[in-house]
Amino acid sequence: MHSLIRRAVVAGGAVAVVLGTGAGVAGAAPVPSLAWSPSGTVSFGKLAPGATSAPVVFTLKNTGGAASSALTITLTPGSGFKKTADTCTGTSLGPGKSCTVRVTYTAPATPGQSSGATLKAAGVLPGVTASVTLTGAAKATPVITTTQQPTGVPEELADQATVTGGDNPTGVVTFALYNAPNCGSVVETISRPLPPSGVLSVTGGASYIVPGTVVYWVATYNGDDNNNAVSTGCNDEPVSIVACLVTNTTTGHSYTDLADAAAAATAGDTLHVAGTCTGTTEIGKDVTLTGTSTDDTLDGDGQPGSVLTIDSGVAVTINALTITGGTGGTSGEGAGLGGGIFNQGTLTLNNVRISGNTAGQGGGIYNFQVPGASPGATVTLAGSTTITGNTATGGPNNEGAIGGGIFNFCGTLVNAIGPPAADANVHDNTPDDIVSECT
Repeated sequence: MHSLIRRAVVAGGAVAVVLGTGAGVAGAAPVPSLAWSPSGTVSFGKLAPGATSAPVVFTLKNTGGAASSALTITLTPGSGFKKTADTCTGTSLGPGKSCTVRVTYTAPATPGQSSGATLKAAGVLPGVTASVTLTGAAKATPVITTTQQPTGVPEELADQATVTGGDNPTGVVTFALYNAPNCGSVVETISRPLPPSGVLSVTGGASYIVPGTVVYWVATYNGDDNNNAVSTGCNDEPVSIVACLVTNTTTGHSYTDLADAAAAATAGDTLHVAGTCTGTTEIGKDVTLTGTSTDDTLDGDGQPGSVLTIDSGVAVTINALTITGGTGGTSGEGAGLGGGIFNQGTLTLNNVRISGNTAGQGGGIYNFQVPGASPGATVTLAGSTTITGNTATGGPNNEGAIGGGIFNFCGTLVNAIGPPAADANVHDNTPDDIVSECT
């Protein structure tokens, strides 16, 4: 249907209104419409203080029906946000066309601070705008402290880390054990999730037990999306590994002196020796002394007496130890007897090295039994036991130097090593290797 059109006609100074019909009226003029992608609020996340993000590319598109006219792009306030590329400023976007703006964010230097900005595009015509909100923050920095639990005991090297502050820290704590100061060489690392309490304990070092050395714990909280990583200092937590550690494997108690461990033991206990234990020890109970290898040592350190004195009537087994540095006990005639071991009980030596001991008689071992007495004194050589480099020196009122390796007086000497003969494992002692007599 034709619409009625009203027209004004000027005729002879008068205005006439003419009504008529037409084919229609023109529609509203097309307008531009701008939109950002991504849109709404865009987070650049939480960064380490002072760190700069990877760029985020924002695409501006004209979804309307007319060109936008020359565009102006603003980023206000700066607050750490920065345009690093811009193909939109000064551009007139036609319908369906797009341009891009790249933005980076540098977090504040102060941990925990946040930032915000608005990225806005505007054309010449009113209402031709598009905005997106930008946010970012500097990660919080928690505090990590550590405590040794306990200290100086190799099999029980333990550390406890406490993480406090920050922004509800989660994630992982890594404990590193170094064998030199200044974070030299790491020998073991242990990683565990941080519990909600912020307190975490670990035990380590079993694979790196070198008595007499110092190791260093360093604990690192590895951070998460909201928190920076933090570490304790390289030299903050030195642990001195004791030179001698004797652990009663039956009770679990540890000692730094073999004599103390032997005194506290009960019959049937095993005493594990790690490192070098110095001094002399008397054993009056049925026990086993064992090392990991002959690097573990009982050293008389030149003190008066035998390194080990085994009492009559007890059974003692010694495994994988070196016995050295003994000077022998004192007999009624003034001569030292048994530099390494003075035995009156039942003694079994398995993979033992006896070397570097000195006594008037029996530089390595003096096996003594009162003639006719019971029980007897017995020494059994087993495994890879060697007795070498020991010396008998003789002494005042003594019959002279005898039995540099072993002096067996009225006792029993058993070769359980098998071929070659026992004396192949007892050699290079002075003045002789094995002497047995009962007079």
